[in-house]
Amino acid sequence: MSDQPISLIRPLFALAMVAASTIYAIAQQPPAPTRVRGSIEAVDGNVLAVKSRGGEDFALRMTPDIRIVGITKIALEHVVFYRNRDSQRR
Repeated sequence: MSDQPISLIRPLFALAMVAASTIYAIAQQPPAPTRVRGSIEAVDGNVLAVKSRGGEDFALRMTPDIRIVGITKIALEHVVFYRNRDSQRR
């Protein structure tokens, strides 16, 4: 009878260790990328202060592989069209 309580302790201990390591691994995952639409208000080192379209203020930490996309509305007369040299010969 004394073997039965000891035989339950080992599996329970192993299960506890697996659960603890799984929780630790989940906590160490990097955060998912976030998309914010708005305007950049300030830059301080590697931190962008952004005001979103909804009026909320965000502080975003920049990474070396950051991609910033900007679109500005312009008039059609400001667009310059170049002709291909081959099209001028015809």
